Amino acid sequence: MYRKIVHEEDEKSLIEQSLLLLSEWLHRYYDQRVILLIDEYDTPAHAAFVGKYYDTLIGFLRNWLSAGLKDNIHLERGMLTGILRIAKENIFSGLNNISTFTILNETFSDKFGLLESEVKELLKNYGFLEKFDDIKKWYNGYRVGSCSGIYNPWSVLNCIANQGSLAPYWVNTSENALMKELIAQGTDHFKADVEQLLIEVSGMR
Repeated sequence: MYRKIVHEEDEKSLIEQSLLLLSEWLHRYYDQRVILLIDEYDTPAHAAFVGKYYDTLIGFLRNWLSAGLKDNIHLERGMLTGILRIAKENIFSGLNNISTFTILNETFSDKFGLLESEVKELLKNYGFLEKFDDIKKWYNGYRVGSCSGIYNPWSVLNCIANQGSLAPYWVNTSENALMKELIAQGTDHFKADVEQLLIEVSGMR
């Protein structure tokens, strides 16, 4: 079954069961229930929207996640992260006890990036502590819930990897096709709001 999944030698139904099967095999081998972590679960939906196969993908995603997460006796718990709110597409309709935490919630507000104390610890370990003030000016720009001073891990780690060189490492790390299409199709009022938002963000820098 594993080889059929890897080599795409079977029908879609087996692929839709692959998450459930993987958790079963891991549980059986390690004799411990599985903790399932899925990062950027919404990325396939984004790609499907841009590629014009969204409806097909959402149907598969719903079945795949439901099989792996609902009533799965091999699962200890599961966590999904993403940036798009596609829950309205009912991909979680088959699941129970779902909790959603966004950057507007207090719960886990200090887990969306690096805290200042963690950044200082990293810089100290790599011998760049004297650069902290500059790094703070460049990368300390996030507020999550009531937690301010959240640092972008990608930017900080790339800064350290590049011997303390300050640069906009976060630029061009994501696909913007969806935003471009939504803005292009938006009303004049929507476009004016986006323009105003960009002006305000530029003024904050």
